[in-house]
Amino acid sequence: MINIDAIPLVNFDEINAVHIEEVELLNKLYHLLHMQKKDEKKILLSLNELLLHVREHFAHEERLMKDSFYPTMSMHKAEHGKIINEMQMQIMEFRNRKDYELLREYFEDEIPTWLNQHIKSMDIILAEYLKKRV
Repeated sequence: MINIDAIPLVNFDEINAVHIEEVELLNKLYHLLHMQKKDEKKILLSLNELLLHVREHFAHEERLMKDSFYPTMSMHKAEHGKIINEMQMQIMEFRNRKDYELLREYFEDEIPTWLNQHIKSMDIILAEYLKKRV
């Protein structure tokens, strides 16, 4: 489970709000993956909801970057593409193998670490840039 208070904040409220929503969706998935009796349908719905949110989150950030002529947009966008592809592969792998442990490891260990690092290394800089442009 991810402590919302542990997520780094950026100097742009709109981005913080989206990150908090994402953590709430990750925590919902965490709860489903830790239930004694796993509900595959609910887990798949949660995964789809999370993936849709992440796609919308990234698309919105990318529009902000494009509209503000953000100089390192291509690098930031590539990172978004990488994580979307990884998530899609994990979801596809889960649908094929029903490996709850593998899915749990990815969404509980790898994604929170990635999110934290991404915010600290890319989103904080983006937020500062956007704040100066507004």
